[in-house]
Amino acid sequence: MYEQSDHEKIVKPTASLTGAALGTNHYIAESLTEIPCYPFSPHLKNLHRMVKKKMRQLLNHCKQNTHNLIQYISYGKLALNIANVAEIRHS
Repeated sequence: MYEQSDHEKIVKPTASLTGAALGTNHYIAESLTEIPCYPFSPHLKNLHRMVKKKMRQLLNHCKQNTHNLIQYISYGKLALNIANVAEIRHS
């Protein structure tokens, strides 16, 4: 009987893996909703809205595959960076 080596095995995302990753990165989604948009320049405000919309779409599909989860986390980091830029500009 042929036995797969470790590098041949494909690790599929499980509900617990996805749940743990979402839990770890839940602060991104929470802090996103708390970030005010009013001091943003129009360009930053539109970009921030687009990122939040994309994150909502990805969050609905995170349980289906890891790629969406990784994208969700990346968009979350981007959204926080946008907020940091806006905060620096207005301080």
